[in-house]
Amino acid sequence: RRPRSGTFVKTAPTPIPRIGLVAELNEPCTINVPVRSFNFAPKSCYELLRQHECELHHISYRELREPELARRRFAKCDGLLLNCGEVDSYTRGLLRSFNGPVVMFDNDFMQNSLDCSEVIPDFLCGLREAFKRIQPQRHSRIILIDPGHPNSAGRLDSVRRALAEYGCTPDETIRIKLMHGDSGQMSAYREFLSVVPRSRNALIISPSD
Repeated sequence: RRPRSGTFVKTAPTPIPRIGLVAELNEPCTINVPVRSFNFAPKSCYELLRQHECELHHISYRELREPELARRRFAKCDGLLLNCGEVDSYTRGLLRSFNGPVVMFDNDFMQNSLDCSEVIPDFLCGLREAFKRIQPQRHSRIILIDPGHPNSAGRLDSVRRALAEYGCTPDETIRIKLMHGDSGQMSAYREFLSVVPRSRNALIISPSD
């Protein structure tokens, strides 16, 4: 360049965040392919990152089971958005070795299985709005359905706290084992009909569909 000519940049341009989305999306995760997934939390994360023009790297559970491949993928990321379903005894150690911030999502309770931030939904606002209409104190009985999985425990805790604001406590908690698939759902429905007492004025609350 010539002396005393040209433009000098005093501040470096803001780098584009490189985010690894560790989740199952059921379809290839590319910028030009729309994502259709039953699991809406990973889909929402994916679409939000696209809107903010982040450099997105999709990391699947299969890749986590191959440590060398996963480390190469990690090296391209500044941080990870981690679906709680990808954490198990096989992947926990590898995820702990990641050298950047990790945020876990899609859980209804504090898992505390990794030293990372966790995003937990707060159901109290929605429950307060629902109970304002339902008026739980006007019902003769309050029955909770417990499907027995960890997320349901977190949701039922929110239900109990919301009921307490109305001076109510559940009269009974009924455990119905939840199984996946159409046949499992029908089995749970038949069990529900057989064990839940029929009462026109009973309030029955289930934390899972």
